[in-house]
Amino acid sequence: MKKDCIKVCLMSLIGFFVALILHPFLHEAGHSIATILLGGQCVEFHLLPLPYMVCNAAGIGNIALVIIGLSGYILPFLLAVVIRRKFFYIWYGRLILRGISILSFVISAAVVLLGWCGITVPNDDITQILSLWNSGAVWLLIGALVSVIFLVTITAKEKPFRRIAKAFG
Repeated sequence: MKKDCIKVCLMSLIGFFVALILHPFLHEAGHSIATILLGGQCVEFHLLPLPYMVCNAAGIGNIALVIIGLSGYILPFLLAVVIRRKFFYIWYGRLILRGISILSFVISAAVVLLGWCGITVPNDDITQILSLWNSGAVWLLIGALVSVIFLVTITAKEKPFRRIAKAFG
């Protein structure tokens, strides 16, 4: 019983860490890395209290800016897919990272759909991407839905509820 309580506490701490530190860091790092690779300059990078980054993108074209905007979703997604660990707590952290990535893509799809209804979500990456890529709404929606389906499918194949139950069994 005491071991189970410790496991639940560790799992909670991992969940909080992934949700409040790791995912926001990966999201903003994705933007920053893409900015640097595409010739821009990362001027500010903040994780707390609210994560954001400021870049100098002078001279960078719209396509590069769209890539920079999307890279905040791509880096956490890639890590949530490629991390392969048998160790339970690393696996669990990746599970949480996948769940947050799924939620991010669902929110992105909702932002696209809201945009079609004339409702703009201010300061959202997808809103800013759409301001640069007007014809990209359908592609963003398809990409978000395919990403959700892919993440849900590979996660379901791992039988996460069974693995968590096994950790307590």
